[in-house]
Amino acid sequence: MLEAAARGDYGRVKKLLDKGAHVNAVDEDGDTPLHRAALYGYLDVARLLLERGAHVNARDKAGLTPLHIAAGGGHLGVVRLLLDRGAEVDARDGIGLTPLHYAAMMGRLDVAGLLLDRGAEVDARSKGGNTPLHFAAMMGRLDVARLLLERGADVNARDKAGNTPLHWAAEKGHLDVVGLLVERGADVNARNVIGRTPLDLAKKGGHKEVVELLESARGGSRARVGEPVAGYAGAAGVPPWEEFEESLRRRLSGVRCPVCQGEVVSGSGWSHGHLPYIEVGGGYVALGYHCPKSGTPILVFKSKRGEGGEAEPHTHGEDEEAVTRRHV
Repeated sequence: MLEAAARGDYGRVKKLLDKGAHVNAVDEDGDTPLHRAALYGYLDVARLLLERGAHVNARDKAGLTPLHIAAGGGHLGVVRLLLDRGAEVDARDGIGLTPLHYAAMMGRLDVAGLLLDRGAEVDARSKGGNTPLHFAAMMGRLDVARLLLERGADVNARDKAGNTPLHWAAEKGHLDVVGLLVERGADVNARNVIGRTPLDLAKKGGHKEVVELLESARGGSRARVGEPVAGYAGAAGVPPWEEFEESLRRRLSGVRCPVCQGEVVSGSGWSHGHLPYIEVGGGYVALGYHCPKSGTPILVFKSKRGEGGEAEPHTHGEDEEAVTRRHV
């Protein structure tokens, strides 16, 4: 059944259902035939499955519903069908992302518009505090960013590390999105929890045109001075793409403490004083650490992205790429 749905084989799916196949059968990842049809945009198959009793809000092991998957894939017809059949427009996956987050991340303009027309929350927050506009800014999705702003998105929304959409657009060098955000009132002097402005991030990334635009937008105004929030030890917050990757990593590996090898679930074990992680490709991807000084759950890497490295909170040098965020 799952394979037939994934191939879009309407005749085979119908034949299997007529013979008594379970319409809500699941694979090892928790996917149902409806998830498979939604992934590939097979409208007729999705309609047949729903007519035969498929659960429209079924969740896989990462918490994704068929609507999340269809929205990310840009399958407008399937998205409309699912909504018409009662799909939760603001369903949350395991890390708090809604279908609108996925549409924004992937640049699915028509889907984003439909979701908003059906009542999607424009400033829905993930567990890391990111809104759909954060995702559109991060990925350079100009048209979606414009749509979200037209529908009332907060241009200065902050994630849990104090980053605004402008921080992310500036860091990634998306000049057109930076221009749009500035035009719509983004605070060019906004500081994240470690005191960095969008201009700081653009300079660090070597994005010359973005730097020039932001310097011009500042117009010689004095940057506001702010103190970093206690409990953070490194740079930036929970990047939207890492939140998305995390929803996939949850399927791939268990979380264990490298010291005692005990499984760490939720917040338990952080008081041990050592670092739980998910191991991916031979490197450490840390999930949480209990700071002995502040008692704040934080996440620390002591290596450049893509390189392995031991995590050592509160010991970062200027020559290191130290990334810290709250656990999600």
